[in-house]
Amino acid sequence: MYRTGSPRLPSHTGAILLLLTPVGALALGAAVLGERPTPTQWAGCVLILVTAYATTLSRTRDPGSRTGRADGQ
Repeated sequence: MYRTGSPRLPSHTGAILLLLTPVGALALGAAVLGERPTPTQWAGCVLILVTAYATTLSRTRDPGSRTGRADGQ
């Protein structure tokens, strides 16, 4: 059986990595192309990074809370 991606990678980690793409594009545009992002674009990047960090932090603190089991295991 052929699998694509990494079966051991949690789904929320993959989603976070996809959210970081716009942040990387903005940073590369500013660094390489000399573009000047607006304050709204910077605020969006900060919002993405903060929510990605908060999501990762909440998942690592309580890994059994979202399993759907009544006993939490």
